[in-house]
Amino acid sequence: GESTFVSLLDKVPKTDHAFNDVWNVLPTSDGVYFASYRRLFLYTSGGEVKVFRPTKDFGRAFIYHDELFITSSDRGLLTIEGSDLVPSKVKGDPKILSQSPIFANGDHPILSVNRKLFHFSLGSIDPFSTAADKYLYDHVIASIHEFPNGDILVGTENGGLVFLNQKGEIERIVRKSDGLPSDYISAISTDNQGAVWITTDSGLARFPLLLTRFGEQQGIHGNVWAVRRLSDSIYVGTSLGLFRMHDEPPAEPVFVPVPEIQEQVFAVVEHNGLFFIGALHGLYVISGNSVRKLSHE
Repeated sequence: GESTFVSLLDKVPKTDHAFNDVWNVLPTSDGVYFASYRRLFLYTSGGEVKVFRPTKDFGRAFIYHDELFITSSDRGLLTIEGSDLVPSKVKGDPKILSQSPIFANGDHPILSVNRKLFHFSLGSIDPFSTAADKYLYDHVIASIHEFPNGDILVGTENGGLVFLNQKGEIERIVRKSDGLPSDYISAISTDNQGAVWITTDSGLARFPLLLTRFGEQQGIHGNVWAVRRLSDSIYVGTSLGLFRMHDEPPAEPVFVPVPEIQEQVFAVVEHNGLFFIGALHGLYVISGNSVRKLSHE
């Protein structure tokens, strides 16, 4: 039951050994593709290795609907027909097709070329405009991941992670200052538990996508005793006072103190449209942005 590692180099002709680094490993029903800039290898289920050679250099490779696509600087976007690499039938700007795109598979696949995002299909490659276009251009796209619901996570070279919904609206930007190991995100993946894995130039990180931790870094101070959503805000009662969430995407939500209540808070409840705060030295009521004390020590 132990894993063993076996070199495939003896199955590769000696004339094809100078392929340098393998940048992509892509499984398909035909076998496993190993892509480098100088060679493309297919390791078949029968144990053979097929070699595909570029006329110049290859770019990145990706899989869509179990079909391999690989770019080349002189022939554009290529795919495999039989034993040959042939130009794909995908329609798009030749400048895009000859580049080395970053690809994210999904129901509506996304690729990135020249720091811009595009929708990919077998029929066309179309620009995908988002609210983060300038941010992504300035911070350089390094990786992309598309979730089953169509949401998109974009890793950058120096701007951390950008969360986009399927419309291209910014949900959140998370950076090293928010707890990431680095602002350089080279790859993104998910596991069966729904957590996100990222690779960075300062190590590997994993975090639950649906679980967000708020603490002192986000403005909550003291021991938390109560939490409740009131109207459009979330209030947190702690041993040091009451804190209200301030959320303005794309920035991460933060909590700001409610200046009228700087004492221990035990309860936050709603009754008949009013919000009552039970504190150490009295009872407070919140109506809109107004805070009023109802009782005294």
